[in-house]
Amino acid sequence: MTKRGTVSTNNIILTFDSTNLPSEIRVGYVKVRVRPFVPAPMRCFRCQRFGHTKDNCRGRPTCSKCASQDHTDETCVSETPRCVNCGEGQTPHSAYDRSCPAYVKEKEIMTIKATRNLSFKEAREVYNQSHPKTSYAQKFLDLVKGDELVSAYIRRAEGTVFAPTNAALQKYKGERSANVLLYHIVNLAMSMEQLTSERSVPTRLKGSQPVFVSVPRPGHVFINNARIVSSDVRATAETQEDQVGVSETRQD
Repeated sequence: MTKRGTVSTNNIILTFDSTNLPSEIRVGYVKVRVRPFVPAPMRCFRCQRFGHTKDNCRGRPTCSKCASQDHTDETCVSETPRCVNCGEGQTPHSAYDRSCPAYVKEKEIMTIKATRNLSFKEAREVYNQSHPKTSYAQKFLDLVKGDELVSAYIRRAEGTVFAPTNAALQKYKGERSANVLLYHIVNLAMSMEQLTSERSVPTRLKGSQPVFVSVPRPGHVFINNARIVSSDVRATAETQEDQVGVSETRQD
């Protein structure tokens, strides 16, 4: 079910009188594979928050496109999307964007709930245990702080770190050397507002090997082939004056 009605699919939802699902069922002479049904996160079409519907909403009407409470999405003319569920420094996106970090989080909680036969509260607790409240890119920044050469580069001049997320860094099997870290640091202090068109940006790697910025559509900025999912974060170095802008990138 969507805001605009039902959508036809090739799937059939069955209910079993058991907590253990069979791996397959027989329909006539055909074996059909069975998998847990994971419903989409419930998002209110009135306030755009997760966890309830508009019929039970006590919040203020909010635009799903720009998060304004002065109008609804039907009359919105804003060219800059903004999600009411995401905080400052968000990559521009609407509340209904499937790549929204808040949506992705709720979807993962629903998956835990369905696949482990847990209550919603229990599923959220499991999620929180495996997702401590740290930056998406905390592991990369810890590597930067642990390397004297790279830390010296950051302390000496302003710049921007295009940091891989924790999940992306975990998948990376190569050597985590200073050269890898320097390739993710550019010589310019850049905000998302400055990343509006295709360009190459020199990094601090020897020879100033560049990274390539692409913007396939407004609000979707890629560094090489990794999309920026959080941006314009101020990360403090050793003193309050030594700061570097951080953009967290995720491999799509």
